[in-house]
Amino acid sequence: MKCFRPHGCPPMLSSGILFTAVCAAFALQSPSYAGITAWLDYTDFDTRLGELAATATVTPYTTDEQTLIRANILSDLQDIYSGFDVSFTEVRPLSGDYERLVWGLSTTQKGLLGLADSLDLRNLSRNDVSRVYTANFAGFVSEFDGVDQRDAQLGQLSRTLAGTAAHELAHNLGIEHCDCYACAGISPANYADTNGWQNNQISATGGTGLREEGREALRSFSFWERVKLSYAEALLADPPPVLAEQTLVHDSLATAQNVSLTDLTATDAASAFITGAISAANESDYFSFTLLAGQSLTARVHSQTLGRSSDRVDSFMSLLAPSGEVLFEDDNIEYNGNVLNSGLESDRYSLDTFFVNIPVAQDGTYTLAVRGVGGDTGAYEFVVAVYNQPLSAVVVPETSTFALGAAGFLLGSGLFWRRRAWRHL
Repeated sequence: MKCFRPHGCPPMLSSGILFTAVCAAFALQSPSYAGITAWLDYTDFDTRLGELAATATVTPYTTDEQTLIRANILSDLQDIYSGFDVSFTEVRPLSGDYERLVWGLSTTQKGLLGLADSLDLRNLSRNDVSRVYTANFAGFVSEFDGVDQRDAQLGQLSRTLAGTAAHELAHNLGIEHCDCYACAGISPANYADTNGWQNNQISATGGTGLREEGREALRSFSFWERVKLSYAEALLADPPPVLAEQTLVHDSLATAQNVSLTDLTATDAASAFITGAISAANESDYFSFTLLAGQSLTARVHSQTLGRSSDRVDSFMSLLAPSGEVLFEDDNIEYNGNVLNSGLESDRYSLDTFFVNIPVAQDGTYTLAVRGVGGDTGAYEFVVAVYNQPLSAVVVPETSTFALGAAGFLLGSGLFWRRRAWRHL
């Protein structure tokens, strides 16, 4: 169900069905801050580049050109992850935890550009691998004849390799493909036609409409992606707290948990992250906070996509106005190209719930209510963020004569879920 309700409409929540959770919140203990080291592993990179050049029928890459590509990749990765404590190095660390970004592996899956170990919200596991299948990028240089426009060829190849590496590393830090829709230019008013605004973000992929020209542009993290990354362990010296919700009794909206939003350093937003659970059928957890007119609210329930959890809830979320009336509510997450949350089963990504850029019309106390569909129960991790500036947008091209992908992969979805792997086209 997709509903956007102005003030004055009757509420859809029945107090006889949805109960309020009185919650005690405390900060979960985090490990000591250390920053993240990311090893850029170029073992056999030259071999994969040779295969790429042969497939694209372009002149093989010289040693100097390979060095330039690597320097360009490093520069782009540093730009993309600016504001976060990630140290990229071509020297393998001798001790401690580190992320590994590797460009020299081969694959039999034609069209597969990258593969991450996991979707690790909050970065609770370490030493993950982000794979970039260099030989499969031949389509990005096939329009060049070998020597003419060689500089453009090198620049575009460098950028696509760097963008894919940043994308896969982001998966290992908790970022999902659907996160790209929470960006400037997208709100409930244009969920049905997002105009491609989502494809300027690092998490964009084939299923969101990203095409060759978009991959060859320097993409960045949206404010929402930066919100989620702020909760990834070791990315910030002073991270925002992760709160644990404890249900005591279920009573009424008046006893909803009051949540203080923390101003973030990585983006101009205030946010809260709460771990909770729907432990009984027809139970709801209510979270209240103060918002100002002109702000926009984005919220996400994570449960179905939490690989570390076997106790998952099919969630439903509602946003209540200061009067208690329902402003907006939603069930599953769906996306396909320029369409977000269509309600179509064919577009379904997850049984989780995702609100993107809900406009705030008046000052006051707003409440988010989370419940299980059909009396479902289970654990969840909940993120809410409020953006403090007007959202402008810059579009990235979507169309191309080069269609990424290959037989056996669904370009409409672009996402394949496995217990320990996220791969995209």
